Amino acid sequence: MTSGNINAAAVAVRPASYGHGTILTNAEAEARKSTQGRRMIRERILALGKDSIYNLTGLVRTFPLQPEDLELLENQFTYYTHFLGRAEELAMQYLGTNPQTCSAVLCNRVSAAMLAVMLGTLKPGERVLSFVAQGRSHPSVQQAVEVIGANFHEVQGLEALERAMHEGTWRMLAITPLTPSMYHIPAADVGCAIAMAKAAHQIVFVDDAHMMSRSVFYDEPVAFGLGDIDVAVWSLDKHVPGPRGAAIVGRQDVMQAIMAQAFQFGLEAQSGHYVAMLRGMEAFDPRAYTAGRGVGACPLPAPRAQVWHALLSGRPRRVFLRRRL
Repeated sequence: MTSGNINAAAVAVRPASYGHGTILTNAEAEARKSTQGRRMIRERILALGKDSIYNLTGLVRTFPLQPEDLELLENQFTYYTHFLGRAEELAMQYLGTNPQTCSAVLCNRVSAAMLAVMLGTLKPGERVLSFVAQGRSHPSVQQAVEVIGANFHEVQGLEALERAMHEGTWRMLAITPLTPSMYHIPAADVGCAIAMAKAAHQIVFVDDAHMMSRSVFYDEPVAFGLGDIDVAVWSLDKHVPGPRGAAIVGRQDVMQAIMAQAFQFGLEAQSGHYVAMLRGMEAFDPRAYTAGRGVGACPLPAPRAQVWHALLSGRPRRVFLRRRL
């Protein structure tokens, strides 16, 4: 990892960015790696069938259109007629709020949602404080903040957050209750963080991409049940049987600017993608995950490794996808 701009006296620091090596030397090399990985998947499935690959990423990424959807998706006008607003309403229900107080927009991926949120809430030079349990937040949060010229700082743990709140003025508190590395902030601590931010008149943003696994495994409230938050992002392919995509849900006064930026820069989901996300939300059944609730009692790298090796030993001819392609 490469170093961030770190002030040794500060509690909140700019996180170190992901480092590059001699093979993956930059972002262009990472893009080529992903493209090549997709080609390899295609070639293997064409040769050996779709059952020759196990997906262990936790990213479902199905595209669950129903046969009767195709006629209704004949053109943009029939799409508006039969589907307009349905996915947004369902997303608000899942996140624990309603159309009387909040609005929603569906985006084509989580990174697009992050960009829309930050474009709609921040100005160059403003400061964002990120709160995680351990590790770091998803890079898309920091990248979206910094691409518009705002400043991103991060702390680990509630005690560090309390100290960082006194390090100048913060425009936004960004909370990640469950990080990509599965480090978890208990709901009670999230509530304390929200209260601190509200007392300081900060925007409260929750990156609840893993909301479904978090709320089920830890028996916790969904995003808007955590406290008085302003806006949240939820991933529609993490433990949800839908395509890559995201829902942004927030207070109506905050969402006006966010939705304007999403539409201006083409970040919103388009017809077929939108309907596939709607079908994925409709098909979600939390009972399928309650059996694994005890897994949430500890950070996951060790249990993950055990599952990985057990499966690998059982079917050595299969290919296992662990990284995002």
